[in-house]
Amino acid sequence: MNVVEINGGSPYIGQMQHALLREAGFIQRIVTASFECDTDPTQNRAMARAAAAWVQEKSFGSKLVELGLTTWAELEQIAEAWQSWGEHPDSFMASPWCEVVGWKA
Repeated sequence: MNVVEINGGSPYIGQMQHALLREAGFIQRIVTASFECDTDPTQNRAMARAAAAWVQEKSFGSKLVELGLTTWAELEQIAEAWQSWGEHPDSFMASPWCEVVGWKA
């Protein structure tokens, strides 16, 4: 079990979107997938700062520590790794996205 599931979500919701829309009565559905890629140093530094802040955020980090999944020291190391990645001239980010658009009658 992971933090998403513990908080009532599903890490698999993306692959379930098509079926969920069908089950909700959407008669036509278009499913697409794409990747967002970034090699821009300014964008990657901003992403790294945001990720480092999120990892150290009390509402997120406290849950991980409380569950025994990590320690604050490890979270600090993860935040530092994000920052280091963001400063590297060859940093590259790729994020997959799944999209579903549906229509009801």
